[in-house]
Amino acid sequence: GDDGNGAGNDDAAPATTSQKDKKAKKAKQDERKMLKKAAKIRKRNYLELEARRERVEALKKAEAALVLEKQLSGKGRKTKVVTKAAAGKPTQYRWRRKRLG
Repeated sequence: GDDGNGAGNDDAAPATTSQKDKKAKKAKQDERKMLKKAAKIRKRNYLELEARRERVEALKKAEAALVLEKQLSGKGRKTKVVTKAAAGKPTQYRWRRKRLG
């Protein structure tokens, strides 16, 4: 009488090996998936950082323009300074010095 112990043991060893292989393969896939997700998040965060930097630059330029506008509306004689390398740069002004005394 064969009660299945002899044949079952022969089949059990390859089954556990294939289960180990499946688990190892699944672990590798999960690791790749996590790395891919982390890379995607990292890329998105760098894009957000770059957008924030650009916004800060734009706000600095706007602030400088408003400060200049306020200064120009004030008292005193001012003359525009013309330079050859002024392409793309804001216009500069020079105020005449006040006389003391």
